[in-house]
Amino acid sequence: MGREVTLAGWLYYKRTHGRVWFLIVRDGLNHIQCVVSESEVRDAVFQACGLLERETPISVTGQVNRDERAPGGYEIRICDLTVIRSVKKYPVKESDSVARLFDRRHLTLRFDRQQAIQMVRSQVVQACHTFFCKKGYIYVDPPLLMPAGGPDDKIFDMNYFGQKAFLCRQHPFYMTAAAGALGRVYSIQPVLQKENRISADRLTEFRMVEVCSMHMDLDSVISLAEALVLAVIQAVLKKGTELTALRKDLSPIKNIARPFQKVMLEELAPGPSARIADKKGMEDFTSSELSAMARKYRDPFIIRGLPDPVKRFYLKTAQDGSHSLGFYLILPGPMGKVITGGEYEDNCDTLRDKLRRQHFSADHEKQILELCHYIPPSFAGFRLCIEKMTAWICGLSHIRDASLFPRMRHRLHP
Repeated sequence: MGREVTLAGWLYYKRTHGRVWFLIVRDGLNHIQCVVSESEVRDAVFQACGLLERETPISVTGQVNRDERAPGGYEIRICDLTVIRSVKKYPVKESDSVARLFDRRHLTLRFDRQQAIQMVRSQVVQACHTFFCKKGYIYVDPPLLMPAGGPDDKIFDMNYFGQKAFLCRQHPFYMTAAAGALGRVYSIQPVLQKENRISADRLTEFRMVEVCSMHMDLDSVISLAEALVLAVIQAVLKKGTELTALRKDLSPIKNIARPFQKVMLEELAPGPSARIADKKGMEDFTSSELSAMARKYRDPFIIRGLPDPVKRFYLKTAQDGSHSLGFYLILPGPMGKVITGGEYEDNCDTLRDKLRRQHFSADHEKQILELCHYIPPSFAGFRLCIEKMTAWICGLSHIRDASLFPRMRHRLHP
């Protein structure tokens, strides 16, 4: 016989076979099979097993025995069981509607699929930290509040002790200042934005990896982004267990290799190119355009030659003035653009001209220009969305599943 243990957890599953109850007790992510034989326990214990509902908090005591048929290869032969708290029937099922599942998100997180997704998301974040630490990058935390919102109408504003402040949607100024002092920096920050479009790749709150490095041009920052994507994929594949439970076919992510295919914006048709030809400019791709491109390019690919609208003032402009030195890294499927980046503007005179078209305060504009004078030529960076990366690796059809408690235009609860 094995040693005696006491385990506290939640009932995940139960079934009966004759005069024996088989209970699966969940202790966090661990699932332990417990066997309750009528001949080995008090009548009250055996009868209590029949009344247990899913997620009932219980404590069990018994002998640990090896059994290859059990989850983890071991089971507990119970000699005593205590119901810590009686509960009603679990109020939500995995087969419920999407709206009901997210209304009860605090409970549906206990389902196997959601636990597996959150485990993969944790592996994605850990892989990002490991990748940059190995390359000598310094982790920093830029502020979430900034004094000037700029021209972006997606930025939330708030009352900050009587002053108007804004929730920072992107951190080029703060990250550039940190990189100027430390050389190479990265952060993983929450981002909140007024996202009015409702689509499979949109949230109003998500987590973003942001990178900024001195002495780096467009080609080298694209290479860094490719290396990060592959490092994250390989780290998650190495774990394997959770991902296998989510995807039957791992070949779409197993077979990805560098370098990624690179295309210029004008090569894409008809949507983005047509808008540029009509001199309408382009703020972003639509979800339908990204889906169409993803079908054409089955592997991750890079879009270069982005247009240079007013809102992209921080990106350097090509010498011929036709486009900015920015890029998108596109993943196949509904997540589309997972990385945005490029080479940042280092010419103070050009930056001054661009800032005149913005709506920053005079103080903030002065600080941006002051910082520019002390930044060496050629620096670059990018931003990676954690939820999009997680959703793509897991093969999810909607980004909301990759967020612990997703926030969208129509959802603020729970």
